[in-house]
Amino acid sequence: MADTPSADPLSSKKTSFNVNDLIWASVDGEGTSPGKARENGLTTPHVVELLLAGYVNGTIKVTAGRYVRGRSRSPHVVSITSRTHKAAAEKVAAEKSPDGIRSLSHLAEVLLAAYTRGDIVITAVGHASDGVATR
Repeated sequence: MADTPSADPLSSKKTSFNVNDLIWASVDGEGTSPGKARENGLTTPHVVELLLAGYVNGTIKVTAGRYVRGRSRSPHVVSITSRTHKAAAEKVAAEKSPDGIRSLSHLAEVLLAAYTRGDIVITAVGHASDGVATR
């Protein structure tokens, strides 16, 4: 059973997040605008994965504020790891009252909005090859 994709915690899970369309476009890009994710050398699924993982690990704290109804929200689908999806969904369910987060979509919207404002910064770290480091 451990060989099946559903048993693999690193397998991808397509997840739909109902997020404000303007917030999503500022991360993902729209028209000729590359979006903040691409400007930072990332993809939107990577950004969503990293933000949710940071929330689950406690390195990103959330103060949700009020969930504003009536904003233009659409379902946006990205693939994230099954492990992150499960952990984030469980934490949202367990901490629904303390942090004011109503759902996984609400959490994603709050995190993506903070990312677009620059309140959360994701830094990509890489390793230079020996040849590059010695030049």
